[in-house]
Amino acid sequence: MVEGMSTSGTIVITMNGQLSLVEFGYVTYRTILGKKVQRPAYVEKPLLEELLSCSENTDDFKTVTGITMCTDDFYEGQARLDGAFCDYDEEDKMKFLNNVKANGVCNIEMESLGFLAMCNHAGVPGAVACVTLLDRLKGDFVSTDFNLLKSWQHRAQTIVLRFIKQRLTQQNRHKNG
Repeated sequence: MVEGMSTSGTIVITMNGQLSLVEFGYVTYRTILGKKVQRPAYVEKPLLEELLSCSENTDDFKTVTGITMCTDDFYEGQARLDGAFCDYDEEDKMKFLNNVKANGVCNIEMESLGFLAMCNHAGVPGAVACVTLLDRLKGDFVSTDFNLLKSWQHRAQTIVLRFIKQRLTQQNRHKNG
Protein backbone atom coordinates (compact mmCIF):
# COMPACT_ATOMS: atom_id res chain seq x y z
CA MET A 1 0.00 0.00 0.00
CA VAL A 2 1.20 3.49 -0.75
CA GLU A 3 0.26 7.01 -0.03
CA GLY A 4 -0.30 9.63 -2.67
CA MET A 5 -2.39 12.37 -4.16
CA SER A 6 -5.23 10.13 -5.30
CA THR A 7 -8.35 9.57 -3.23
CA SER A 8 -7.99 6.98 -0.46
CA GLY A 9 -8.57 3.45 -1.72
CA THR A 10 -7.84 4.30 -5.37
CA ILE A 11 -5.80 1.79 -7.36
CA VAL A 12 -2.91 3.40 -9.24
CA ILE A 13 -1.41 1.46 -12.13
CA THR A 14 1.97 3.06 -12.67
CA MET A 15 2.65 4.38 -16.19
CA ASN A 16 6.17 5.22 -15.18
CA GLY A 17 8.09 6.20 -12.13
CA GLN A 18 10.20 9.19 -11.37
CA LEU A 19 12.84 9.82 -8.77
CA SER A 20 11.66 13.26 -7.76
CA LEU A 21 10.08 16.41 -9.09
CA VAL A 22 13.46 17.46 -10.46
CA GLU A 23 14.18 14.18 -12.22
CA PHE A 24 11.18 13.50 -14.44
CA GLY A 25 11.60 10.59 -16.73
CA TYR A 26 11.65 6.88 -16.91
CA VAL A 27 14.98 6.07 -15.32
CA THR A 28 16.51 5.19 -12.03
CA TYR A 29 20.10 5.02 -10.91
CA ARG A 30 21.98 2.17 -9.33
CA THR A 31 25.49 2.14 -7.98
CA ILE A 32 27.37 -0.80 -9.42
CA LEU A 33 31.06 -1.27 -8.63
CA GLY A 34 31.12 2.28 -7.31
CA LYS A 35 29.74 3.75 -10.53
CA LYS A 36 26.37 5.40 -11.07
CA VAL A 37 24.42 3.38 -13.68
CA GLN A 38 21.21 4.63 -15.29
CA ARG A 39 18.43 2.08 -15.96
CA PRO A 40 15.05 2.56 -17.66
CA ALA A 41 12.01 2.19 -15.38
CA TYR A 42 8.78 2.18 -17.36
CA VAL A 43 5.74 0.05 -18.12
CA GLU A 44 5.13 -0.97 -21.72
CA LYS A 45 1.91 0.61 -22.99
CA PRO A 46 0.20 -2.65 -24.10
CA LEU A 47 0.77 -4.16 -20.64
CA LEU A 48 -0.51 -1.00 -18.96
CA GLU A 49 -3.65 -1.04 -21.12
CA GLU A 50 -4.23 -4.74 -20.49
CA LEU A 51 -3.96 -4.25 -16.73
CA LEU A 52 -6.30 -1.27 -16.88
CA SER A 53 -8.84 -3.33 -18.84
CA CYS A 54 -8.82 -5.83 -15.95
CA SER A 55 -10.19 -3.11 -13.68
CA GLU A 56 -13.29 -2.57 -15.82
CA ASN A 57 -16.66 -3.48 -14.30
CA THR A 58 -15.34 -2.73 -10.83
CA ASP A 59 -17.88 -0.30 -9.45
CA ASP A 60 -16.74 -0.47 -5.84
CA PHE A 61 -13.36 1.22 -6.43
CA LYS A 62 -11.60 3.57 -8.81
CA THR A 63 -8.55 2.68 -10.91
CA VAL A 64 -6.30 5.27 -12.56
CA THR A 65 -3.01 5.27 -14.44
CA GLY A 66 -0.37 7.81 -13.62
CA ILE A 67 3.11 8.65 -12.52
CA THR A 68 4.41 7.15 -9.30
CA MET A 69 6.99 9.22 -7.47
CA CYS A 70 9.54 6.92 -5.89
CA THR A 71 11.46 8.37 -2.96
CA ASP A 72 14.54 7.31 -1.01
CA ASP A 73 12.79 7.54 2.33
CA PHE A 74 9.38 7.77 4.00
CA TYR A 75 9.79 11.11 5.77
CA GLU A 76 11.84 13.84 4.12
CA GLY A 77 11.60 12.32 0.64
CA GLN A 78 7.81 12.34 0.88
CA ALA A 79 7.61 15.82 2.48
CA ARG A 80 6.36 14.61 5.86
CA LEU A 81 6.39 16.83 8.91
CA ASP A 82 6.51 14.06 11.52
CA GLY A 83 10.02 12.65 10.98
CA ALA A 84 13.10 13.04 13.16
CA PHE A 85 14.40 15.77 10.84
CA CYS A 86 12.28 18.36 9.15
CA ASP A 87 13.88 21.46 7.64
CA TYR A 88 10.66 22.76 6.04
CA ASP A 89 7.21 23.78 7.19
CA GLU A 90 3.58 23.05 6.23
CA GLU A 91 3.62 25.74 3.54
CA ASP A 92 6.76 24.27 1.92
CA LYS A 93 5.26 20.78 2.09
CA MET A 94 1.98 21.83 0.47
CA LYS A 95 3.76 23.80 -2.26
CA PHE A 96 5.87 20.73 -3.05
CA LEU A 97 2.92 18.29 -3.03
CA ASN A 98 0.75 20.58 -5.16
CA ASN A 99 3.60 20.95 -7.66
CA VAL A 100 4.10 17.17 -7.76
CA LYS A 101 0.38 16.65 -8.38
CA ALA A 102 0.34 19.34 -11.11
CA ASN A 103 3.07 17.37 -12.86
CA GLY A 104 0.97 14.19 -13.02
CA VAL A 105 2.05 12.30 -9.91
CA CYS A 106 -0.76 10.12 -8.54
CA ASN A 107 1.03 8.37 -5.71
CA ILE A 108 4.27 8.24 -3.74
CA GLU A 109 6.15 5.16 -2.57
CA MET A 110 9.67 3.74 -2.41
CA GLU A 111 9.87 0.53 -4.47
CA SER A 112 8.44 0.95 -7.99
CA LEU A 113 11.52 2.33 -9.74
CA GLY A 114 13.78 -0.45 -8.54
CA PHE A 115 11.25 -3.09 -9.55
CA LEU A 116 10.56 -1.61 -13.00
CA ALA A 117 14.28 -1.04 -13.67
CA MET A 118 15.03 -4.66 -12.76
CA CYS A 119 12.23 -5.95 -15.03
CA ASN A 120 13.32 -3.75 -17.94
CA HIS A 121 16.97 -4.71 -17.53
CA ALA A 122 16.00 -8.40 -17.56
CA GLY A 123 13.81 -7.91 -20.63
CA VAL A 124 10.71 -8.96 -18.70
CA PRO A 125 7.63 -6.75 -18.93
CA GLY A 126 6.73 -5.51 -15.48
CA ALA A 127 4.04 -3.35 -13.95
CA VAL A 128 3.10 -1.84 -10.60
CA ALA A 129 -0.41 -1.65 -9.13
CA CYS A 130 -0.82 0.11 -5.79
CA VAL A 131 -3.66 1.24 -3.57
CA THR A 132 -3.47 4.70 -2.01
CA LEU A 133 -3.92 4.93 1.74
CA LEU A 134 -4.68 8.62 1.87
CA ASP A 135 -4.63 11.86 -0.07
CA ARG A 136 -1.43 13.59 1.07
CA LEU A 137 -2.93 16.98 0.19
CA LYS A 138 -5.39 16.37 3.03
CA GLY A 139 -3.01 15.00 5.64
CA ASP A 140 -0.15 12.71 6.58
CA PHE A 141 -1.75 10.26 8.98
CA VAL A 142 -3.70 7.13 8.15
CA SER A 143 -6.81 7.07 10.30
CA THR A 144 -8.81 4.59 8.23
CA ASP A 145 -10.26 1.55 9.98
CA PHE A 146 -7.96 -1.48 9.78
CA ASN A 147 -10.61 -3.73 8.20
CA LEU A 148 -11.25 -1.15 5.48
CA LEU A 149 -7.49 -0.88 4.82
CA LYS A 150 -7.37 -4.67 4.55
CA SER A 151 -10.21 -4.67 2.01
CA TRP A 152 -8.42 -1.97 -0.02
CA GLN A 153 -5.34 -4.17 -0.16
CA HIS A 154 -7.34 -6.78 -2.07
CA ARG A 155 -8.27 -4.31 -4.81
CA ALA A 156 -4.88 -4.37 -6.54
CA GLN A 157 -4.73 -8.13 -6.04
CA THR A 158 -8.14 -8.46 -7.74
CA ILE A 159 -6.87 -6.63 -10.83
CA VAL A 160 -3.66 -8.66 -10.98
CA LEU A 161 -5.55 -11.95 -10.57
CA ARG A 162 -7.93 -10.96 -13.38
CA PHE A 163 -4.88 -10.18 -15.53
CA ILE A 164 -3.33 -13.59 -14.81
CA LYS A 165 -6.62 -15.37 -15.53
CA GLN A 166 -6.99 -13.43 -18.79
CA ARG A 167 -3.45 -14.34 -19.88
CA LEU A 168 -3.94 -18.02 -19.01
CA THR A 169 -7.22 -18.09 -20.94
CA GLN A 170 -5.49 -16.54 -23.96
CA GLN A 171 -2.68 -19.09 -23.77
CA ASN A 172 -5.15 -21.99 -23.59
CA ARG A 173 -7.07 -20.68 -26.59
CA HIS A 174 -3.86 -20.30 -28.55
CA LYS A 175 -2.65 -23.74 -27.49
CA ASN A 176 -5.97 -25.43 -28.30
CA GLY A 177 -6.91 -23.26 -31.27
